Amino acid sequence: SRYNPWKYDIAAIAKRRLENYAVLSDVIEQRGDSEYITPLKSRIVPGDVPQTFPVRILRGNRDLVYDLMNKQGYGVVSLYHTLIPPLRNEEYRDSLDLSRCILNLPVHQDVDARRYKDMIKLLLDSCKSTE
Repeated sequence: SRYNPWKYDIAAIAKRRLENYAVLSDVIEQRGDSEYITPLKSRIVPGDVPQTFPVRILRGNRDLVYDLMNKQGYGVVSLYHTLIPPLRNEEYRDSLDLSRCILNLPVHQDVDARRYKDMIKLLLDSCKSTE
């Protein structure tokens, strides 16, 4: 049989991603520990559907945290880890600094949101252990 990309319920997927984003936001807010991580966005613009939940690692080594999180199966993503050469200079210092500390947490429709508390605990423990 032929692959049919239209067989997915896009509205249900979008709804699930928004729900997961909200749950993850609540888990992070309830945990505190804002000296280690902070959400990159304070809210989602109405009509947008998140691909991931970007956080800024304030303390700890993002690359080591990334490895520790993925070894435990959480599927975090490190986008923007290497900026293109024209942006790797003093003129773009803020962008370069930010690119070194963003970690994208999963909110896709296949995530088990019941694991978010454990995921955030590991994230914070990983930040602390890699300082």
